[in-house]
Amino acid sequence: LGELEVTQNDTEITVTITGNTLTTPYSGSEQSVTGFDYTVSGGSATKADVIVALKENKTAQAVGTNASKYMMGLNATFFTVSSSKYSKVTITTVNDGYLEITPLAVTLTSGSGSKEYDGEPLTNATVEATGEGASRFVQEVNDFKATGSVIGTADMTTAQSETNTISYKWKDGFSTSDYTITTNPGTLTIT
Repeated sequence: LGELEVTQNDTEITVTITGNTLTTPYSGSEQSVTGFDYTVSGGSATKADVIVALKENKTAQAVGTNASKYMMGLNATFFTVSSSKYSKVTITTVNDGYLEITPLAVTLTSGSGSKEYDGEPLTNATVEATGEGASRFVQEVNDFKATGSVIGTADMTTAQSETNTISYKWKDGFSTSDYTITTNPGTLTIT
């Protein structure tokens, strides 16, 4: 039988590697994105002609919990490239992958009220959170309340008003950075 000798094509082939990306809303739990894709160019090469793999102990992964952008940190040294068809295969571009966790929108609203002067303070404890992040927000704070108060005086000649201030304290491990907070405090008025 005769021998068949396979000679690799010496056309220069370039590889562009792109890490996967994910943009997702804050969930309060760890989230991640993994993996990468690649394209090849040069001659008549196709993706099937080139194998791109991560080196041992290298990962294409971004992990995070809080609202922020987490990069994979990819670069050409993370990968090996090979081809049985082409002898000159080079990684020319690595586009880093990332996980972007976006803040949740929440609107905080406190109640309003008015009454005639009677010597007693006017308060309104009504407070609510609405929006896509409302249920998570109320789980991550303590002392969520409206604290406004107005009392007026017996000899006042014009109405007296105060803002019904909204207050809360973050539980350990949680913060404002995970939310886009809009505050709509009510008004308390003594006439």
